[in-house]
Amino acid sequence: MKTSDLQKMVEAGLITDAQRRAIIDHFKLDRESNRFLILLGIIGAILISAGILLLISANWEGIPRFVKLATGLALLMGSHAGGWVLGRSEKHPVVTEVLHLIGSGMFLANIALVGQIYNLSSRPPNAILLWLAGIAVLPWLLRSKVQHILALCVFGLWLGLELNEGDSWLFFDREARQFMVYVILGVLFAGLGQGLSRTRFPEFGPATEKFGLLALHISSYPLALGFYYRVNHVASSAWVITGVLTAVALALVLLGALRLRVTPDTQWRWVWAIAQAGVLALAWMGLTVELDRQWYDSHRFFGPHWIA
Repeated sequence: MKTSDLQKMVEAGLITDAQRRAIIDHFKLDRESNRFLILLGIIGAILISAGILLLISANWEGIPRFVKLATGLALLMGSHAGGWVLGRSEKHPVVTEVLHLIGSGMFLANIALVGQIYNLSSRPPNAILLWLAGIAVLPWLLRSKVQHILALCVFGLWLGLELNEGDSWLFFDREARQFMVYVILGVLFAGLGQGLSRTRFPEFGPATEKFGLLALHISSYPLALGFYYRVNHVASSAWVITGVLTAVALALVLLGALRLRVTPDTQWRWVWAIAQAGVLALAWMGLTVELDRQWYDSHRFFGPHWIA
């Protein structure tokens, strides 16, 4: 059913306007119909943010320092203020999402701006972590799935940069091994999504679970490559942190299975939970098993890639 159908029912006297709004809110019909517009709005927000950055960078030398900072802060605060004002009326949800998204993008732009003006640390993971800290609360304040997915993506970006920093506690020498950390995090996010579905923010649950499963499937392909299992160097602290992430992921998966109601498909839910635990085991095989062979010999020996 579309919102336009409900409006016709109101005009025909079958339901009241209050009932129409209650139906729309309960079944989230407005959000379902605005998905395509929100997608276009996200693309527009990215293009607008990029355009502002290009405009500033093209005239960088001729802009005074104070004007640069004032402009950056004005765009940041103005975007969120505009989104807050429109959000109170609830008449333009797509524009509201776009404005808040532009504001989140301008937060990163301001971090880069301040860092370039004052020649601060050029360590990229620090800037991304600061960006994540600045926008992490927005999904919960705004109840915005768009902001929530943005925060998850920023977290993934920060993690990827940390895994490649030589001075990081999460340093992994070989890029292929890093994918196993993403697999573990994928299972963790999938379990977290199941838990969020039972909280005050149930709309974040499916998005988080799908994000985790997508990361899991994209990142697990190196396990199937025979020449993947070679000797590598990993920071000792990275093993500890990865172990903690694995324990949390396994706990979330098992907790989600234990909370399931008894239904005809309960056994299959448990099979799904066991399968995710098996994926965690495969990820640790990918992290620890070392078969130092040349790529052209990889098909001649048995290894974890057969299981994968």
